[in-house]
Amino acid sequence: MHKALHNQRGITLLEVMVGMLVFSLGMLMLIPMVVTSVTGNVIAHDTDMVMQDVQKIVEAFKAKGLATSGTEYSEDTHRYLTWSTQTVTANLEQLNVDVSWYDAQEGYHFRRVSTYVYRK
Repeated sequence: MHKALHNQRGITLLEVMVGMLVFSLGMLMLIPMVVTSVTGNVIAHDTDMVMQDVQKIVEAFKAKGLATSGTEYSEDTHRYLTWSTQTVTANLEQLNVDVSWYDAQEGYHFRRVSTYVYRK
C-alpha cells in the first residue's frame, strides 16, 4: 500500500503553494512598472494640455490680437496663463508663457514655455 502512494500522479499542496509564491513574486515585480506607466501618462497629458494653451497664446500673439504681456484664466483647462515678450531684433520677439494650475492630488504645477515669433 505504501508503494502505491509513491506512484500516484498529481500535484501536492506544497507544490501548489510554491507555484503561488512564484506567481505572487512575479506580480509584485510588475507593480512598479504599472505605477511608472501611469505617472508617465499623467505627465504626458499635463504637457499636452499646457502646449494647447500655449499654442492659443502664440497664435493670438502672431495675429497681433494680444498685448505684449498679460494674464488670463483658461476655462477649458482651469489653468492660469501669463505671458510676456522681449524684443530681440526689429522683427523677432521672444514670447514667454507661464502656465500654472492646482491639482487636488499632486498640488501646484508650473510650466514655462519660451518661443520666438518672427514678424514681417
